[in-house]
Amino acid sequence: MKVLFVDCDGVLNSERWFIEDMRNGGVSFGLRSVDPAAVEMLREGKVTKQQLREQAIPKPNDMGTRIRKENGKVTTTREKLIAMGALQDVPKENLVPPEDKPAPPRIDALQELKQRQAVEDQILRAAIQQVEESPEAKQRRRAYVLWGEDWHEGVVGIVASRLVERYHRPVVLIAGADGLWKGSGRSIASFDLHSALGACAKFLERFGGHRAAAGLSIDPERVGAFADAFAAHAEGLVAEEDLVPTTAVDAVLPRGTKLTLELCSELRRLAPFGLGNPQVTLLAPACEVADLATVGDGKHLRFRVRRDGFDAGSAIAFGQGTQLDRFRRVGRYDVAFRLEENHWNGTVAPQLVIRRVFDADDRFEEVYAWLRGQWRAEPRDALAQAIFDELEVEGGGSRRHPLESETFRATLARPVLVEAA
Repeated sequence: MKVLFVDCDGVLNSERWFIEDMRNGGVSFGLRSVDPAAVEMLREGKVTKQQLREQAIPKPNDMGTRIRKENGKVTTTREKLIAMGALQDVPKENLVPPEDKPAPPRIDALQELKQRQAVEDQILRAAIQQVEESPEAKQRRRAYVLWGEDWHEGVVGIVASRLVERYHRPVVLIAGADGLWKGSGRSIASFDLHSALGACAKFLERFGGHRAAAGLSIDPERVGAFADAFAAHAEGLVAEEDLVPTTAVDAVLPRGTKLTLELCSELRRLAPFGLGNPQVTLLAPACEVADLATVGDGKHLRFRVRRDGFDAGSAIAFGQGTQLDRFRRVGRYDVAFRLEENHWNGTVAPQLVIRRVFDADDRFEEVYAWLRGQWRAEPRDALAQAIFDELEVEGGGSRRHPLESETFRATLARPVLVEAA
């Protein structure tokens, strides 16, 4: 028996009733199809929901795409469930085996995850090498198509996501296979991947997906021509500024904010997370980092974050082990992160899962001191008043950090205005 989870990318608010109902039955959604043994590990805190979501066992191909091929266009999560028979065939009481029915043999889920991660890393290194050894003209392309005869089609989507983070442009990875080759692509916010595949459809046997992620099948003899056509299509649509990595921040932490398990719980209530409802990203400005160490064979970075002289918690930066020397310098950083529960050795604690770490602006304290002085000034400088209006500080609202003001951020880059004031 398999436990059915639903990939909730793009889930609509009107569909949450079903997901919440199933969660109340004891099982969280937002995952793909996984073995009951993995569900038990999730409940015990040995793996996280995100780990299972990205590296589900067994690994299916894009279920949503498969349903569209077999049953016509399926546009919402609830329709996917109906198409799969999930609403009728997988009632809550059958999500786990009854006590009088033996469960399937338990597999070593963690070992499976490790093996799959090793395959991902191997393909990632090969794909990066393929980019960096390409002629300069191909490296400058605004969309990449990369391929390998020995790549595993089950993980190319995840690797494509990591390459989009690295190069900040659309990426399609294609894995060799007997017969047609299979590919998976991921995109940036400004580029409609599904539409781009449609523009190159004459080179493809099949394709499906949405603007951010898609899959395809292709004759191996057409891969090179497809790569050229895909890059040419992107050339006219991806602007230079689109290639600059951006990190969307949902909220800036006011000074004195505590990162607690209660806050983790409040943020988790916003789930299920996916393309249409990404996890909340917070920004902690002017932080110091301490107790730096690499983990995971040097691939990841673990450290503690200090803010305003107090310890703000433990942080993990996946894939940023090479940044160790950078963070060793004395200075302050603006830390963008997602706050999650960390289960370890029977304990639970909040953990900052790092998205990006920016060098803090050296002039923040100077401009902030000027702004505080303007609070009681008569008359106020027009620039300061604009900042106060944007922060709504005179309306009795909640405390907000000055970095939430666009005018304040612009002032950091224009010291002449502050000096003149």
